[in-house]
Amino acid sequence: MKLQKVLSTFLTGVTAITAIFSVMPSNAAAASNEKVYTGTAYHVQDIPVIQPVEAGHEEGLVEDVWIYNDDGVGTRWDIIYANLSVDDTITVKVTQTGKEYTMNVLPSLYMDLDDTHKMYPAYPEDGCIKSGQAINEVLEHYTEMCKLYPNNYGGDKMTCSLEDVEWFYTCDDHSDFKNKTFEKFTWEITISSSSASTTKPEAVKPILTAASSSWIKLGWSDNGADSYNIYRSTSRNGTYKKIASTKTNAYTNKNLTLGKTYYYKVTAVADGVESDFSKIVLARPEVIPPTSVKAVPASTTSIKLSWKDNGADSYNIYRATSKSGTYKKIASTTKNTYTNKSLTKGKTYYYKVTAVIDGKESEFSKIVSSKPTAPIPSAVKASSKASGEATITWKKSTGAKGYEIYMATSKSGTYKRVDRVGSKVLTFTEDELTEGKTYYFKVRSYTIKNGKRIYSPFSSVVKIKV
Repeated sequence: MKLQKVLSTFLTGVTAITAIFSVMPSNAAAASNEKVYTGTAYHVQDIPVIQPVEAGHEEGLVEDVWIYNDDGVGTRWDIIYANLSVDDTITVKVTQTGKEYTMNVLPSLYMDLDDTHKMYPAYPEDGCIKSGQAINEVLEHYTEMCKLYPNNYGGDKMTCSLEDVEWFYTCDDHSDFKNKTFEKFTWEITISSSSASTTKPEAVKPILTAASSSWIKLGWSDNGADSYNIYRSTSRNGTYKKIASTKTNAYTNKNLTLGKTYYYKVTAVADGVESDFSKIVLARPEVIPPTSVKAVPASTTSIKLSWKDNGADSYNIYRATSKSGTYKKIASTTKNTYTNKSLTKGKTYYYKVTAVIDGKESEFSKIVSSKPTAPIPSAVKASSKASGEATITWKKSTGAKGYEIYMATSKSGTYKRVDRVGSKVLTFTEDELTEGKTYYFKVRSYTIKNGKRIYSPFSSVVKIKV
């Protein structure tokens, strides 16, 4: 076995001191392209050696590997099997009595120096190689030596490639750390892979998340990249120019032309490497329909509409007498409210609203409906003048014939009607309630048509602890 030959040659005459340590993952949560091994020891020789992964081994640290020399003398060793590339780096740190040292590493090359077919550590004139150098930089120190000796594969000259390395081990030549007293220390070996800097990050999948008359918002899943580049064109097969870079997974492109189509591609950037382009996303700034549209009774003959102002020049109001019926334009306004008057009491009306910018009209808003009746009771309040008692008050609703009061023991619970009062009564008191408990109340008004009550929507909920 190659490793046995190498180690037996190197360790002949060296008495290994048993290391006492446990392998632990680094709490520093090393980046996904780093692997960190830590432990404790009493001698530099007890720090594990690093060997490129061979068939039959899995990546990781293996403890208590016994190596025997030609005389049958065995020595215990610990080995870190690693999937190495020439651009990887190996960093070794040692901490003792609160002081940290950086150790050097030395590769052992597979060389047949004296026709005995044994392997020897290759010592360059300048000694061990500084920790943290890329492996290919380390091997450059051995170029001349490699040219001098043929290896064991058919007599060809060595190239000092990673394939020629049997292991990397820690040099015991640090000027500040010799550990001659064999005092316990902590070691940490970090193998940093360069794969993240040479492998393209995964391409993202952007989608249109929002738009208005002058801006477009794109979003995509965060794939862990350092940043994202946004490219834009005015035609699908045109030239895409980079317009922005962002560290978030969303971007809003502002100051666009209403009605003009824009085409986008997005890339992810990680460690300075840019991914392939995403699929094309096209979007066109459009007039956005009004949102938060509401319809409530304003009186027994009118309905009030309201919506969120989205900056449009004007708004068109459409009405129908059935949800799926024909909607006819009944008004246009520059405000974000409109009161539809001269309606039939108790009849349901349906509405849609559009926004208009530069003469371009949006799609319809969602449908809302209401019926003319007495308005929703306003200024509803709850108070308690005595234990176990709650008093509810409200303001008069124009045209109301009466009011109904509902109560529950939780805001989202089941409300039960506790009283119905006439139009002149604007207060209600409930007693015999459980002291210290909270109760919830809401009120609605009603009018009467053809002997039937026509109710307003409920007021907002009020609560009181009695």
